[in-house]
Amino acid sequence: MTDSIPTVVVHFDEHGSCDYLRTDGVRLLVIDEGHQNDRVYEVTGTITAEEVAGLVGRSRIGVLGDMPGAEAAIRAAFAGEPSPRATLNVIEGDRS
Repeated sequence: MTDSIPTVVVHFDEHGSCDYLRTDGVRLLVIDEGHQNDRVYEVTGTITAEEVAGLVGRSRIGVLGDMPGAEAAIRAAFAGEPSPRATLNVIEGDRS
């Protein structure tokens, strides 16, 4: 993963701290509605494609829609709704 596609990385470490990272060619604005007097700031530092690849490592890169149950739970949490639960459908029939 050392391609030249401009990339933004939102990196959460194991303690939940967050870093915003970007490669050259991307303007990254962070808008924080919780701070009305200082709500927009621009991330100006950059990292290389090789550094992005190092962060990703051998981890699979998911896409929207590849985990519908988890995504529904995340959407529900953001909306303040109860998390939907997966259900099992029991199918009666010959088990041989």
